[in-house]
Amino acid sequence: MLPDISAKARNTVHGTATVVVRVAVDPSGNVTRATLERGGSPYYGKLALEAARRWQFTSMESKAPRNWILRFQITQTATKVVPLRVGWE
Repeated sequence: MLPDISAKARNTVHGTATVVVRVAVDPSGNVTRATLERGGSPYYGKLALEAARRWQFTSMESKAPRNWILRFQITQTATKVVPLRVGWE
């Protein structure tokens, strides 16, 4: 899932706007917690957080939650997300 960003909002981006969201994922692959990292645009942060909550990951047999950082990179023409598995701090 990517944030739905209007063309008008995209036109305000110069270079790349980066938004970082940490998510916890249960064994079924559902996002159980999403937290916006500090910094960046509050508007793009809100949209990225909403998109991150709708992500679905592959299920695992392990009962331990998995933690990810989703780095949303927003430009005037596209949105890209780079997922990275991490421990929760």
